[in-house]
Amino acid sequence: MPGKAVWESMLAENLIVLAIDGVQSGYLGPYGNTWVPTPGWNELAARSLLLEWHLADATDLAEIYRGFWSGLPAGGGRRNRELSRLIERMAAASVTTTCLSDEPQVADWAAREARFSVVEKTEPARPGRSYENWEESDAGRWAMMAAETAVAQTSRFFLWVHCGAMARAWQAPYAWRERFRDDEDPEPASFTEPPQGSLPKDV
Repeated sequence: MPGKAVWESMLAENLIVLAIDGVQSGYLGPYGNTWVPTPGWNELAARSLLLEWHLADATDLAEIYRGFWSGLPAGGGRRNRELSRLIERMAAASVTTTCLSDEPQVADWAAREARFSVVEKTEPARPGRSYENWEESDAGRWAMMAAETAVAQTSRFFLWVHCGAMARAWQAPYAWRERFRDDEDPEPASFTEPPQGSLPKDV
């Protein structure tokens, strides 16, 4: 958990945490990308606490989120009552806590164990088709819902937003995929199912 001075400064502002699965930070301007414009991320970074790197101490989604919300490392036999530590401190400071997620497990933990004031569930992204307009994709609709949730707040708030994103479906418009391709790269893939498994060794 943060120290007293950091904690007090955090409570003086509205807090938004964006957890987006499958997005590599290296493709975002604040983390070094210079060939694809990311003005929205740049603006967020200029007004945020920017972490250059973060090492997760677990690969299991349940353990990762228990660590996030309790401030404790993975494992250690934590009890459910400890998982609400962060949210309870927010509530004690009259901060409205909201969790928005398209992952059923995360939404369930947020309501049952972490005890967020409000939990909003969205439909998980499903592979099957790509979109010409980003706003029509599952991730696009998720982003707009997150923005609407933040704008609708009437008092100090803590908003945790989680999206399965690229870990669930690759729905980006083909034109967007093309922007990430170098001249010598092959044509961008058109499939929407995230690849799994190991790549074959070079011959």
